[in-house]
Amino acid sequence: MKAIVFAVLLFGILLLGCTQSPPPTPPAAAVTPAPDGIATQDVLQHMDDMMKESGVGTSLGQKEMTQSQRDAMAEKSGSGGVVLGPNAFMRVQYDMKGSASIIERDGKKYLVFSDDFATRSGPRLVVRLSTSPAPSSIAALDASEHVLLHDVIDVMGYQEYELPADYAKYESVIVFCEPFRVIWGYAALK
Repeated sequence: MKAIVFAVLLFGILLLGCTQSPPPTPPAAAVTPAPDGIATQDVLQHMDDMMKESGVGTSLGQKEMTQSQRDAMAEKSGSGGVVLGPNAFMRVQYDMKGSASIIERDGKKYLVFSDDFATRSGPRLVVRLSTSPAPSSIAALDASEHVLLHDVIDVMGYQEYELPADYAKYESVIVFCEPFRVIWGYAALK
């Protein structure tokens, strides 16, 4: 009788062990925005980890466009007249080389980054326009009217972005990391 009870208990323990669900997996790390637009060491590490996982480099001036694409864009721009600029990019989080100008071509206005534009790669870098003349913090950016213009085409070299009809109300252009809310830098548009 003891052997039967022991066998039933052993079978129950084995059965219980096989039917238990595995321990829950921890949730994926949430994207932590940078306080006031300046990345903390933890945010910088998370950004670098994201970029390594996605295969995006982190060097200053990593080329993403081919030279022929860059030349074609610059040649097309050569037919436009300068409306404003050039105004140098100012560093907020990372070094930025080059300048921003506004040109007009075929009745449309374009924001142009100079041939020598270069900055560090990052996860989902975008170009934003802001009514703030010097958006060097998230507070300044959030206090202004701002609009997403386009994803950054490249972290190096000439590029242009078509401007909206109401572009004149904006006072600066910002290179901004969307997921972490980090301001790379900005250039004045006035």
